[in-house]
Amino acid sequence: MRYFNAYFQNLQVTEADTVDVHKAKSKAEILDFISKPTPFGRYCSVKFRL
Repeated sequence: MRYFNAYFQNLQVTEADTVDVHKAKSKAEILDFISKPTPFGRYCSVKFRL
């Protein structure tokens, strides 16, 4: 995101937007994370998808 932000805009990425698979305590923790939207998803525009 650092290079994208340098060119376009300042999109905020927080720890709530990622999961460290090496620190996760279980597979269920990872699956739970990927099954829910993250705060970074607010930048997506569903209207303009092909």
